Amino acid sequence: GAASIIGDHPLDVQIPSFMKRPGEVSSSMKELQRREPTKWAMTFRQWNKVVNECKDRALYMELRLKKPFDKFVSIYDINDYFVKPWTRSTGCGIALHMNPHGLEAEIMISHAWGEDVEECQRALQARFRESGFHDGSAVWFCTFAQYQPGDRRGPTIKEQLECVPGSSPFKCVIESVNTMVVVHTTKADLYSRLWCVHELDEALALEKSVIPAMSEEYKRDIREEYHLALRMGGSRADAEKAAGLTVQTAR
Repeated sequence: GAASIIGDHPLDVQIPSFMKRPGEVSSSMKELQRREPTKWAMTFRQWNKVVNECKDRALYMELRLKKPFDKFVSIYDINDYFVKPWTRSTGCGIALHMNPHGLEAEIMISHAWGEDVEECQRALQARFRESGFHDGSAVWFCTFAQYQPGDRRGPTIKEQLECVPGSSPFKCVIESVNTMVVVHTTKADLYSRLWCVHELDEALALEKSVIPAMSEEYKRDIREEYHLALRMGGSRADAEKAAGLTVQTAR
């Protein structure tokens, strides 16, 4: 894992200018983090700003270069080495730091945490351009929406998952948005994460607009798998299954 790669390297805890310090976080912000998950959103412009801030740090390059195999930084890494140190002791996730009064989610992003964050970013940027979404669209991205450190200064992940009686923050967000964007990249299989399958299942049951955001690398792999299956004598249905173009949800 990344922890063994960087060894004794100090975490990059220089707080970005767009983040608040612990003493600057208001009680109303902390209350929002405990009670109103649909307001844990940020604009897509802000989302890109956070990702680009991570990419500009020396630690990011070190994490990327010192990995023994695939040279990429995952969402797990972004959470462990940037999100947690930047938000620790504040009680609020990154989204509320950037939108202290909360921002009502318009688009939910479903993604795999093991994916390459840069490939994820490229896929989302391309989808936003193609779909006519603007940079000011309010996106809900769990890594930046939830308070991640797990310290006593804010709600735990478990508490945030239970903040809505009889429901979950994810279901509340899916119910409130019009669109779910589902990110497909090559470094992690989205549907190997059962929570992503559950999110998609909920969105389809609620008849929400579900739009894929596929990276160019993912599209290339799909084409190769599809045509390989056809060359091996498979039917079109076999080829679609081999390429991962058919998905079975829980329903």
